[in-house]
Formats: sequence, structure tokens, C-alpha cells
Amino acid sequence: MFKNKKGLWGVLFLLLLIVLDFFWAFLPFPGTYGPIKDPIPIMGHRGAGELAPENTNPAIDSALAYDVQLIEIDVQRTIDNVIILMHDETVDRTTNGKGKVKELTWDYIKDLEAGTDFVPKPSGVRVPTLKSALLNLKQKSTTARLVIEVKDPDEFPGIGKEIIALIDTLDMKNQAMVISFDIDFIKQLHVVDKDLQLGCLYTIPPKSTAEELAFAKVVSVLWVGGSVFFGRVKKIQKRGVEVWAWTVNPLRRMKRLHKRGFDGIVTDYPNRPYMGK
Repeated sequence: MFKNKKGLWGVLFLLLLIVLDFFWAFLPFPGTYGPIKDPIPIMGHRGAGELAPENTNPAIDSALAYDVQLIEIDVQRTIDNVIILMHDETVDRTTNGKGKVKELTWDYIKDLEAGTDFVPKPSGVRVPTLKSALLNLKQKSTTARLVIEVKDPDEFPGIGKEIIALIDTLDMKNQAMVISFDIDFIKQLHVVDKDLQLGCLYTIPPKSTAEELAFAKVVSVLWVGGSVFFGRVKKIQKRGVEVWAWTVNPLRRMKRLHKRGFDGIVTDYPNRPYMGK
């Protein structure tokens, strides 16, 4: 059934996630990681993906409305080298268009309706470029940072240097961070610009000896992975690196992770910690 051990471990981890998700409120996890931050910092996921159409300027504005200081977005690049906000490799799910981003032109994408999967369906929302998203943040005179997750950087050769150049041109190094699951990509960015704020994404926390912990500001882990590998979380925090949990939407789980000592929570609902919903 399983061609390799990696596949088996993946299934077992998924089963563990399902069990923990069901029994989460009843599990007596001992102790905490680091000092409890009160209130716990919140990172808006895909802007604020359940308050407005994901990866759009309205989603960024929705996160800012709740004083969120970190706003995560996803980027892809068009065939004519325009970096846009888009989670999927295609525009099919979130727009009224069709096709892979890397095979489409910006001239085609800019006229599409964004948020077609959002309820209620909005009107007049468009797919933004990364430049427009950064400028939107800058014009708000906020201290919030845009956390730019690069999807599949191998699919877009040179995208890292393009992002760095854009951030420098807009003079927004203090308001931008680049993150990715591709740790080698993050390492390459650090070589290019040692002052750029960087973050690394994982399903489970890395070992505290991981090379990237020498320069990463944030390590973001799947919430259940951080809870199971709590010893690793503590060691990472001792190195001065923040550990965030993703993606956490139920308020009860947010509170539980807060009490465990995570440095922050990534959520589609940045309003919930404020509204108590």
C-alpha cells in the first residue's frame, strides 16, 4: 500500500492530527514553552482570508482593521514576470478566470474578478500585484509588516531577487518579511541580503541545530506539530527565534496555544481574539 516509509509516516501523522483535533480540549499538556505573551500577536492568513476575499487588498485592509501587525500573503509570477497575490498555481478557484498563473499574462489576470469563491460574492475586487499590496500597506502609515510567502520558488527562477529589489525600491525593508517552505530558497535570500527579514515554514519544528535558525526571525509550524514536538519549540525559542502556529481558527484552540507559550498565531479570523467569537 505504501511505497516508502515517508508515505506511511505522513498517513500516521494525519491520523494523529485528527485525533488531537477531536480531543484537543481535554488533553492535559504539561507546562509551557516561553513566557506567555498577552495579548498574543496575530498574523492574518492570506490577508484575512475569512473576512474578505483572500490575497486581495480588501483582505489586507480587514486585517489592519484589527490592528494586526503581521499580514501573510502568497505570491506567484505571471508569464510576463509580474508578481501577483495568489495562493494556488491556477486562478480557477478564486477568480472567474482559468489557467496556471505562470502561463497567463498580467494583462489577462488584471481584468479578472477576484473572490468568486467568497461568500457573499464581492464585486469590483481585483487580483493585486505584490507592488500594489506593498504600497497599500505603506500608504496606511502603519507599522504592520507584509509577510510574503513564496510558493514553489523553483517554478519562478529569480523571483527572490525580484522581491528584494521591489522591497528596496519602495524602501519597505522594515515592513516586509519573506517566508517559504523551501528552506534552501530562504537560505539563498539570506546570502543575497542579510538584512532582509526571513521566516521558515514547517509542518513540525526543525531541530534547534538547523542552520536556518541562525538568521530566521520566525519559524511557523502546523499547530499540532508544535504541540507534539514541544521540546523542539522550547529550544528554538531559546535561540531567539519566534515560533508561530498555523493555521488556527477556533477561538478555543487559539486560547489553548496562547497558554502554551507560542509567540504568535496565524489565523483566517484575526477578529476572533478581539471579538471573543
